[in-house]
Amino acid sequence: MPADLQLCNRLVILPHGKVVYGGKVRGTKYGSEVPIYQIRIRGRLDPARSAWFGSLLISYEGDFTLMTGELQDQPALFGLLAKVRDLGLELESLQRL
Repeated sequence: MPADLQLCNRLVILPHGKVVYGGKVRGTKYGSEVPIYQIRIRGRLDPARSAWFGSLLISYEGDFTLMTGELQDQPALFGLLAKVRDLGLELESLQRL
């Protein structure tokens, strides 16, 4: 494993100079990688509901809410998307970062 990857213990994703994710590194392409997803929903999420999405980072871009974070597997992703649907939120996009 390259030395620079051995020293890293945090990851920050900064597209266009804006933090969309910050968290501890659990793996790299050399180990077991936990996928990071960004879910974009139309409208602004009520702050009282943001706790329902666990450790995902909630941010806003114009009239959209961005939820970014690690999801262990497909059932976790599908469960999160079911919450979005059940809350009546309109899914704009889903992207694996």
